[in-house]
Amino acid sequence: MGSASRVGLKGYVKTNIFLTAYDEGFVQELLRGLGERGYRILEFSKSGVVDHIYFISVEGDAREAESLLKERTPWFKVELLEFK
Repeated sequence: MGSASRVGLKGYVKTNIFLTAYDEGFVQELLRGLGERGYRILEFSKSGVVDHIYFISVEGDAREAESLLKERTPWFKVELLEFK
């Protein structure tokens, strides 16, 4: 069973990250870092309405990203979704 087919099933966990970043290089660095830590990027988008707002969704519990975001972004929200 592929991991995409597990979405919504009991025990499936994903993390949504919303952030403001004025340096797009930082956002690319964050994406690479998440990938290097073994997280699969499910979705990435940049707002077409408000400049500098990004959305990243990854498979797994990636709350550890909060520590990096606290130091490098003016605003962020990390949301853990666990299907029970």
